Amino acid sequence: MNATFKYIIERLSEPSTWRGIIWLVTAVGFSLNPEQREAIAAAGMTIVGLIAVFTNDGKAPPAPTQESVQEEVEEQQLKTEKAVKKVRVKLKNETPKKPESDNFFND
Repeated sequence: MNATFKYIIERLSEPSTWRGIIWLVTAVGFSLNPEQREAIAAAGMTIVGLIAVFTNDGKAPPAPTQESVQEEVEEQQLKTEKAVKKVRVKLKNETPKKPESDNFFND
């Protein structure tokens, strides 16, 4: 599933998205004759009200557990150790350069 599709699905699962869609459809209905306009406005407000009553927008994500934090710390430690080993191997394999002499006459 690509990122755009996942983003759209996540937005469609939010009550605020549905309220916005209903408000937009209701606003489009105002270009009709007065009787239809009133019926569309009433229906739109009713649907938005029902969404607000039966959904919860303020749902907070669960707090991380001690186990999940510990796993993340261990994973980062392993990555750091691997990086340090790589640098050490690279430094060990490099041959030191011959120092250049500052004395013109000794060369």
